[in-house]
Amino acid sequence: VRATCALWSLPLPEEPAQGWRSLFFELLRPRCDGIYVGECRYVHHIRPGASWDAKLCTKSYHWVDYRRYLRLLPPDPVDGALRALVLRDVCPFTAAVSALLSVDPKTHVNSLQPETSLEKRAHVSNQAHLQNIVAAGTYTWEADRVEVRFANGGDRYRMVFQLMDGHDMRFSGRLEWAQYNMISKHEEEVPFDLGRSRYGGGEAADSQKDHFPPLLVRQCPQLKHLL
Repeated sequence: VRATCALWSLPLPEEPAQGWRSLFFELLRPRCDGIYVGECRYVHHIRPGASWDAKLCTKSYHWVDYRRYLRLLPPDPVDGALRALVLRDVCPFTAAVSALLSVDPKTHVNSLQPETSLEKRAHVSNQAHLQNIVAAGTYTWEADRVEVRFANGGDRYRMVFQLMDGHDMRFSGRLEWAQYNMISKHEEEVPFDLGRSRYGGGEAADSQKDHFPPLLVRQCPQLKHLL
């Protein structure tokens, strides 16, 4: 607990009645021992005769699944900077982990090319490709607010999340979208429609698409020392 409070500049609480172990899991802070993952999906409608895929030629639509990955790094021991890595792709978790662990956020140069469509990426998830589309940025954290900033494809983006405990004992393991904006060259912020339900809970308003689901942390053995 003392090391965690020192790392994140948190005040050291008095010894709790329930013990230090319980307090360790109650402290709300970014999780660096894993990667936050959002399971996204949407319905892609198919025009009759538009697909050569035998599995799709008789269908009027199919589901496209992809994921948003966010790795938050601990404060840099030299300059205290909070760095983040962002990836959006159809690749599985293991491939994303490999790419996100192999990119140095200090030296990585973000791609200046616009992102290709997810459908075109379905069969192009090799390591070099994934490393190329990873975006390095920075983040700030205060109480339950996490704000990530990065540049990609020549544009700049700002993502704001609410940090909270997740289900299944995922302490500090859930990031719910609060804002997602693109910042123009003229410093004008253009907001994205997050498509959230008015009833809250991070649920999608449209049952046929969910591009901004909550991100849930998934632990990585390679990062367990950062718990």
